Amino acid sequence: VQRSGIQIERYYHIPGELSPPTEDSRDYDTLCGELIRIMEESVKDRLVSDVPLGCFLSGGIDSSAVAALASRHVSGLKTFSIGFTDVPYLDETEFAEAVARRCATDHTVFRLSFDDLFAEFHDTIAYLDQPFGDSSALAVNILAKRTRERVIVSLSGDGGDELFAGYHKHMGAYRMQQGGLAANTVSMLGPVWSALPKSRSSSFGNRVRQLDRFARGYQLSPADRYWMLCSHATQGDSLNLLNPSWRQRVEEAEIDQRRKELLKVLEQPGGINRMLLADQRIVLNGDMLRKVDLMSMAHSLEVRVPFLDHRLVNFAATLPESTKIIPGMKKRILQDAFRSILPESLYNRRKMGFEVPLQHWFRGELRDLLENDLLSEDFVREQGIFNPAGIRALLDKLFGYDPGGVQDRIYALLVFQNWWKKWHQS
Repeated sequence: VQRSGIQIERYYHIPGELSPPTEDSRDYDTLCGELIRIMEESVKDRLVSDVPLGCFLSGGIDSSAVAALASRHVSGLKTFSIGFTDVPYLDETEFAEAVARRCATDHTVFRLSFDDLFAEFHDTIAYLDQPFGDSSALAVNILAKRTRERVIVSLSGDGGDELFAGYHKHMGAYRMQQGGLAANTVSMLGPVWSALPKSRSSSFGNRVRQLDRFARGYQLSPADRYWMLCSHATQGDSLNLLNPSWRQRVEEAEIDQRRKELLKVLEQPGGINRMLLADQRIVLNGDMLRKVDLMSMAHSLEVRVPFLDHRLVNFAATLPESTKIIPGMKKRILQDAFRSILPESLYNRRKMGFEVPLQHWFRGELRDLLENDLLSEDFVREQGIFNPAGIRALLDKLFGYDPGGVQDRIYALLVFQNWWKKWHQS
């Protein structure tokens, strides 16, 4: 602020955000040691509390690293995880318990059935002050609720995937970037993957879904590829769900300009590191952190995020791509740095992401809510925002032979409709 006026500037930029980082000559083992040193400083700073404190511990590398470092400074550290009794395939509690034994933490497992999860469904979406379409908020809500019964502050492992390349989409983009015979073959078989049934509800259907996305993204530019990998639907598919009057009010040029601004970091060379910057600007801000903040604050639980200390973010941003991802290995430096600290059982295992059983619920407990209330033709016509025929086509696909990934779009619509009915219709 000066006499001549007020000038607004960002006070902080992630290193490499404005221009690609220079070549790095630091020794890899030295970098691993530096990573542990900075992380421990970050964790230690976040253990300062005059109220009971603990850690989320999912059994993945990120939360396990945080818990391991915190346990060095807090005797009998309380750690918490959730397990899903209905789907052992998604249950990571054995890995969380292995970390808890190794680090001598006071560990609690909240074992939940899908009925337990569904019991919180309506309260969870009712809490949303604006539409939020990530269904994993349901699990975070229960974890926060149960954790708050025992502590008031909890550390989490959020941010590790976005700093060090931990998602399947990162490995997919890396393989596209590398090219080669396998990538070309998957791309050539695109029509096959497109024709086969796809679903997150089975290992085969989910694998086909991933191969289909790979084939569609292989020929795209880095920006278009990233947008596709982060999206549940194309822009055209989404716009076509609007009724004609609302469709006319949408300025596609404005949407395209906003998309261009969001993806600006991908205009420069830099491979996966540029993709991680986009994740940090878009995914963390709009999804991951918002989800944890919403659900923890619903229960007055404070969640602290050691991975997003600016010192650690600065360090991670200057690391070469090869320290984060190589063929067959995501989060390379994070895994290697903590290999001597964490149980061996955590390594050489697939990444497990929690999937809410949306398709099961939509075909069962929530079907009446969809077809006879929030997405019914009468309600949609009265509301005047969506195209009834487009909504009906989505429902037909949901209840048909090949739902694909349509359940994610249905969930987003359900959340929006519930929010609109609560705050606008009344």
